Amino acid sequence: MKDIKLMQEYRHKGEGFSPLYISGEWQVAQINYIQNQEIGNIKSLDIHFKTDELFVLLKGSAILIAAERKDNNFVSYEMTFMKEGIVYNIPKMVWHNIALLEDAEVLIFEDKNSHLGEYEIVNLSMDEHIKLTQKLKKTLFDNTQVGITK
Repeated sequence: MKDIKLMQEYRHKGEGFSPLYISGEWQVAQINYIQNQEIGNIKSLDIHFKTDELFVLLKGSAILIAAERKDNNFVSYEMTFMKEGIVYNIPKMVWHNIALLEDAEVLIFEDKNSHLGEYEIVNLSMDEHIKLTQKLKKTLFDNTQVGITK
């Protein structure tokens, strides 16, 4: 009798972003630590015009970034130090990115066409980059201090 595989497994072990599964209207991808996503190396933010994007921390440490943009400038940032197993949603039309520490692995759920033209990427100015990096470092410090005292 021939063995039939009733389940499939998907995993991305390398650095950076990789789609894992695409079906119907959505895809599951994974982003693992990569140097250009480190705190201090975030140089751009992106926005999805037609769909939300969901993030789930599998392991390690990551900071999810959302931003408000007015008059072609990023004017405020909201950051979340992600907790494992929690689903975080970035609604459509919200600027965002993710900062990854060396051990981070994050699942991403999104429309399968979100990276085929239904988005925009904007490079940060030097001032915006400095402001974002300072806020990321503060978020990391605040959350690691909490972890030390508990």
